[in-house]
Amino acid sequence: GWRWGRVHTLTLSHPLQLLVPAFTHGPFANDGGLFTVDVANPSPTARFRNFGHDHGASLRIVNEAGEDGIRTWLQLPGGQVLHRDSPHHVDLLPGWLANEPFVLPFTPDEVDAAAVERMLVTPPEE
Repeated sequence: GWRWGRVHTLTLSHPLQLLVPAFTHGPFANDGGLFTVDVANPSPTARFRNFGHDHGASLRIVNEAGEDGIRTWLQLPGGQVLHRDSPHHVDLLPGWLANEPFVLPFTPDEVDAAAVERMLVTPPEE
C-alpha cells in the first residue's frame, strides 16, 4: 500500500498565496525524482518533513520531423489562461502529472479543429 505519490507531491503556488489561498493548487501526487528522466527533485527545505517538490520540468516537448512536416507533442504544468476563474486555468496539469502529452495543432485546419474559443485582437481606434 505504500506509494511514492503519497509523500512525493507537487503544489503549484503563487507569490500571493498567503493573501489569496485560491492561487494555490495542490498538493497532487507526482512521480519522478532526483536523477530520473521525469525530474522532480524533492525540495531541500522540506526534505526531512516530506518529499514534496517545487522544481521540475516546466515544459516537456518532443518534435518529430517527417515527410509531412514536423509534429510536436507538449506538456505544460498549468493552464492556457492566467485568470483563475477560467476553465482553462489549470486544464493542462492533469496531462502533465500523468506524463500524457497533447499534440500541438500547427496547420490552419488543425488549429481550427482544435479551437474552443476565438479572440479577435485589433488596433485601437484613433
